[in-house]
Amino acid sequence: MKRFVLAFSLAFASAAGFAQTPSESADVFLAQVATAKSDEAIDTLFAASGIADLKPQAITALKGQIKMAMGLYGKSIGFEKAREENISPSVKRLVYIQKFENLPVAWEFYFYKPKDTWIINSLNFQDQIGTIVGH
Repeated sequence: MKRFVLAFSLAFASAAGFAQTPSESADVFLAQVATAKSDEAIDTLFAASGIADLKPQAITALKGQIKMAMGLYGKSIGFEKAREENISPSVKRLVYIQKFENLPVAWEFYFYKPKDTWIINSLNFQDQIGTIVGH
């Protein structure tokens, strides 16, 4: 059987901030994805970043990739935080495993804190979870 591999990455930097912690932001995002509201999840996660104005094509592409992937994996049955790393005082990496009926998906979030608030900097997801979890 041919294995489907999906990887998508969206990275950016922004000076805008938001009030939630990185873990709270990731939790809200994954809960929305689980209810098939992936467009809303992207809009919420990236709201304070300004990326929708700077790179609207990237946001549109990400939304399409997530919808396509979620259609292949079956119903979401939960998610778990696998790793949280402080790369530096201003950069944090979070890795989550979202459990689906057919396959797990690894989500990798990078958050940046330019001043007092955390903003999303990068989002990656893959069904080959070792690629993200393994490093």
